[in-house]
Amino acid sequence: MTDSSLSTIELGDKLTVAEVTDCYLRMLEVLLAGEAVSINSANLQRVDAAGAQLVFAFAQACAQQQLPIDWQEPSQALKESLELLGLAEKINIQQQHI
Repeated sequence: MTDSSLSTIELGDKLTVAEVTDCYLRMLEVLLAGEAVSINSANLQRVDAAGAQLVFAFAQACAQQQLPIDWQEPSQALKESLELLGLAEKINIQQQHI
């Protein structure tokens, strides 16, 4: 896979209800382009339920379209938020490299 066919989404330092609209629009662009995606959440320190649900929904949409996700340095905050909502086991959020 070449770098040109891999889109990167940087989640920043927080993913709360205030940020989900902008993040959703970026994720939608990636889905519509049908590209594999790299998600970097290394700096993510705060995730609320809306942010965790957005990440989960995006991962599910990628799976339905058979688009691989490369989780770059998944943050502890993201993992814990997904776990608290019972979503962690439903997506594979281990650090991977394509």
